[in-house]
Amino acid sequence: MGKKYKEIVSEINDFCAIVQVNDIGKAHIGITNAPKRRLFYEHKITNERHWWIYIKADCAETARAVERYFIDRGMKGGTGGGDDETIYVYCFVKKQDARLA
Repeated sequence: MGKKYKEIVSEINDFCAIVQVNDIGKAHIGITNAPKRRLFYEHKITNERHWWIYIKADCAETARAVERYFIDRGMKGGTGGGDDETIYVYCFVKKQDARLA
C-alpha cells in the first residue's frame, strides 16, 4: 500500500534535513513506475556519490502532486511524465551538495 501526500512530503523533507541539503535547488525530484531503473540506470546515481530516497504513493495523482510541490519550491525536475502506473516519488542529491557528505 502506498503513502498519502502529506506522508511523502514529510519523508522527503526529513530526508533533505538528514542529509543536510544546503540548497534545495541542487536536489532532484521525480516520479516513475520503476524507481531503481530510473535512479541507477537512467540518472546514473551511485551510493558513493549520491543520497537518495524513493517512496511508493497511493496513486499516480498523489505522486504528481508531491513532485509539483517540490518543483514549485525550487527542486530540479519536470512535470507531465508518467502514466497511471507512475506511483513512486524519488529524490536525490549529490553528496557534494549536502553537508553530511
